[in-house]
Amino acid sequence: MILEINNLSKTYGNKKILDNINLKLKEGEIISVIGASGSGKSTLLNILTGITNKDSGKININGEISYMLQSDALIESYKNIDNALIGLKVKKKLTNKKIKEAKKYFIKYNLKDYIYKYPKEELDECDEDTGSN
Repeated sequence: MILEINNLSKTYGNKKILDNINLKLKEGEIISVIGASGSGKSTLLNILTGITNKDSGKININGEISYMLQSDALIESYKNIDNALIGLKVKKKLTNKKIKEAKKYFIKYNLKDYIYKYPKEELDECDEDTGSN
């Protein structure tokens, strides 16, 4: 199992967002998390990535988990590498080792040329390539 979730729960105030969620994900499987607005999709993913703390339950992650946000939430005044590391910076867990690791992922996914660019610079280059404005 690459991911196993047992009885995961999260409450905000009096509202139970996640109530005893269970999930097993095998290596190579791809899933979609679908639900109405406010049903806990982002909360679940934020818990899995360490952005949000769970109230109860067990999570076992063996490997890498990634997810794509429904909208690009990049800070335009930050370079791409800084956007990638903002969560660690906010949690005061940013280290030189983590910066090097993030750069490896840019390289792994053929984004080396974009590490030190701003998000808007990428769009401008795309417009130049396609001739659109």
